Amino acid sequence: MNEELDKKLCEKYPKIFRNRNAPKQDSCMYWGFECGDGWYDILDNLCTSFQSSYTTSVKINEEFIALDAPEVIADQVKEKFGTLRFYYHLELPKLYTELYEKYKDTNHEEELLRWSNGYRLYFDGAVNLAEIFSSRTCEQTGKKGIYHSSSSGWVKVLNEDFAKIDPYCIERGFKPYIKEF
Repeated sequence: MNEELDKKLCEKYPKIFRNRNAPKQDSCMYWGFECGDGWYDILDNLCTSFQSSYTTSVKINEEFIALDAPEVIADQVKEKFGTLRFYYHLELPKLYTELYEKYKDTNHEEELLRWSNGYRLYFDGAVNLAEIFSSRTCEQTGKKGIYHSSSSGWVKVLNEDFAKIDPYCIERGFKPYIKEF
């Protein structure tokens, strides 16, 4: 991804991409967004869905305790086998960690695990949907794309018209191998 779009995502979502400039031994985000500019909107929408998660509560001893949503922290963003990959981990709220330590090995542990797993399922679903969108979106242009393979076997999702005129695609022999789903 170009430097301008990289910077734009990091400025718009500083918590998600807090490791963007971390040393390479600490985070794969050191390498930046290892994908084309065409997936910028997919990543922007994915991060919006992360930030749109809401505060919920857990019930402990007949009392509801409000917990902020966990924060998604990007570990790596790249193209692999032609589609987007977004690897992340969750940073759980401090209150959750305190409650879990206090109620571990009690009948409330299951309720706390259900709470965190619910968020994991939501975030995993959002990532999965972004990956599906990337399989239909040209990585370079953001237009409708289909799978192409190069003469050496590399796979990319590209717009058919773009692949016919782009010097990189021509030089490497990218040709469509799936017309439509």
